[in-house]
Amino acid sequence: MDLVCLDPPAYSASLLSGACKFRRYAVSGVTVIGKEYACLPTVRLGSEKRGVSLGRALATSEFVSTIGLGGTVTCVGEDGVEHSSQDESIIQYMEFSRPVSYATARKCVSRLYDMSVVWEHGAFSPDRLVPWPMVGRFQGIIGSKNMWPHAVYNESIGDMSSWPALFGCWTTTAVETMGDRGASVLTSDEAVVNSDRFAIAANFLRASYSVFLVDIWSADRKYFLRYVDECDYGLACSAHWNAYKCIEELYTGQLPRPGDASHVREKFERMYHVDLEEQWEILVSTEKVKLSLLHAIYRVLTKRNEISGHGGASRDPKAKRIRMGEVLDAQLLARNLLITCTSHS
Repeated sequence: MDLVCLDPPAYSASLLSGACKFRRYAVSGVTVIGKEYACLPTVRLGSEKRGVSLGRALATSEFVSTIGLGGTVTCVGEDGVEHSSQDESIIQYMEFSRPVSYATARKCVSRLYDMSVVWEHGAFSPDRLVPWPMVGRFQGIIGSKNMWPHAVYNESIGDMSSWPALFGCWTTTAVETMGDRGASVLTSDEAVVNSDRFAIAANFLRASYSVFLVDIWSADRKYFLRYVDECDYGLACSAHWNAYKCIEELYTGQLPRPGDASHVREKFERMYHVDLEEQWEILVSTEKVKLSLLHAIYRVLTKRNEISGHGGASRDPKAKRIRMGEVLDAQLLARNLLITCTSHS
């Protein structure tokens, strides 16, 4: 058995106090259309432990059937087809190398939430993910015997929630959730769960998206060249600064002056096997321009100095203005670096 504490009754208080520890915690469930065409993503675990304090955790997915979970939950997909929690589905869960407390699982799930926001360019559900203890062993089926039987307090809604209520919130097609991107997401998630450095970087970028979100899908290039309105200036600067802090966290320190930029390139190559000479596109005037990732990093640093008055930058109010595209450039660059570094770690 994976369960350390089996003393009934299983109240939520016992979870929150750390009295019970589990190896697996479910995170979310998605009913899937066209599962026969799907290729499930998998993650190969290395022998090393990247997060000694947390133990090794894995965020993964597999098709399962859910039975006897205290009721059927139904939802309607975008195609109008109704699906239920009794359908075969993908359950995303975390698996630790040893039983851990609910508090530890909640900390790791918070990291997963941050990366979910990063992967979706900030357009992720505002509801935080809630860990759900799983007991025993299962192959292809999750039944009532696999689920911790009582409700868990959900801080995001200030109420008690049960697994059936959290399950089946989404339906999707296999094409939308599977494939190479799914495997990359899981690899990246695992790295963030197990690394304090990656977790802090992801948290900075999630904060950037949460305070000021640029419409990345806008087809109007003039929109990105527009200066941020004065009423949103503080939020935009905060978003830019947090994106920069994500990059700085990946570098593990304050970025050196441009004359020593080679140190940054060498460090990213040594730590993450990431080549900062690779080309990156940004919008200059109304045209897209290619430049190296290293050059793009220092463009973000220069703008950060201008709006904050750091590094001997001019204190001219005009230099402090920031465009929508400059905020987006910083966020996209930080996102690319974070995903690439976590995928190669």
